[in-house]
Amino acid sequence: MDRGFRNRSLMDHIYHTLKRMFLVRLSAPQHVIFKGQKKSQSIQSFLSDERAIRLTKGKIWIIENVVINAWKEVFKDSVTVIVYHGNGFKNPMVICVSQAKMTVEEAIFFVQMYFRRWKIEQLFKELKSYFRFEKFKVLSLEAIKKIPVHSHSCL
Repeated sequence: MDRGFRNRSLMDHIYHTLKRMFLVRLSAPQHVIFKGQKKSQSIQSFLSDERAIRLTKGKIWIIENVVINAWKEVFKDSVTVIVYHGNGFKNPMVICVSQAKMTVEEAIFFVQMYFRRWKIEQLFKELKSYFRFEKFKVLSLEAIKKIPVHSHSCL
């Protein structure tokens, strides 16, 4: 799931019904609430150099034991937010893991896992934009082949 994901009920279903962990991309302006506190703070407000853990290829912040403010009505469990700002990156990458506490090694593992699946996201983007696959309302390859090819299409 990616940062555009807004269905907190589905998140709740994945975690509580299916008993699965999740890894979701968020945006830095997203607000979190520390357990026991009422006021939310943006993830961006935690990104000071003093709080950063320096890595060879950038820096990482681990914000543990928080509730995502936008989900709090449905998903009340604590999660960890990981922010990775790689050397040369314009913006930091923000991900949320359905685990309240985590070590630096675990956080690095989750960042690496997200980057490994990023190639899949690039493929989806190409299929949707370049090949216009989101326009297809048919399921079989034979039906797709019958769709007329327009001069502006690459099919």
